[in-house]
Amino acid sequence: MSDSRSERMVGFVEKLLTILIWLNFVFGALFAVFLVASVAFADQIQQARPDSISADDLTAVRIAFLIGIVIVPLAQVALSRLRAIVRTVRGGDPFVPANARRLAAIAWALLGIMILDLGFGIMAAVLDTQIGWSFSLTGWLAILLLFVLARVFDHGTRLRDDIEGTV
Repeated sequence: MSDSRSERMVGFVEKLLTILIWLNFVFGALFAVFLVASVAFADQIQQARPDSISADDLTAVRIAFLIGIVIVPLAQVALSRLRAIVRTVRGGDPFVPANARRLAAIAWALLGIMILDLGFGIMAAVLDTQIGWSFSLTGWLAILLLFVLARVFDHGTRLRDDIEGTV
């Protein structure tokens, strides 16, 4: 891939991450509005669909909105750190100690998201709701990969610093 094409791709990814960061805030606000609405208009919701929306389903939906609100700051950590990494790529030197810390922060944020997701799945099973959920092995593997990459980045930047110090 040519350098100009790579630069355009990195620029595109940075812009996309900026958009995702803003959308994350929008979805957080929507989750908060929907959570409040599900409490304020609970009677109307159940009267509108008495055969299909049980009290447990409404509770599960509220918990889903609450989990969504909690996920917003975790997603913010992941997205903003990833954008910072992309910016170092764009600047020409991604192998800096800060990126090792950023990768670890992303891994911790994703671990939090996956734990919340697992909790939601358990809740959905316990309440026996109509809300579907499935386990994601891919997400757990991605977390492990990120922790390993953070360690690789940390080790690599220290080795580079040692080499530059001896030259």
